[in-house]
Amino acid sequence: MNDLITLDDATRILSTLRTEFDAATTVGELDMVRRKSAALQQAMKLARLSLINQNQAAILRLNAMGAIGAILKEMIPHAGGRPPGETVPGADSSPLLSFSTR
Repeated sequence: MNDLITLDDATRILSTLRTEFDAATTVGELDMVRRKSAALQQAMKLARLSLINQNQAAILRLNAMGAIGAILKEMIPHAGGRPPGETVPGADSSPLLSFSTR
């Protein structure tokens, strides 16, 4: 049984991924398109489909990565640290080690 992807299947999946890419608005959605495009590219490589078809999947993967980068660039980084007013019990003292002797 031949389990390799056919050109028709690859074209249909690539079209679906393009639609998902166009509709994606979050990093998670774009990352899913990126991962699916990479898997499709590998499947086409294993099936020995033309480089043109493989490159279409690679281009979609790279476009998704670029869109992810654009979203991350616009995000405001977290300042870090503990919020003011919150303390951790025992944070002002050294930890104690206890050894039990039996």
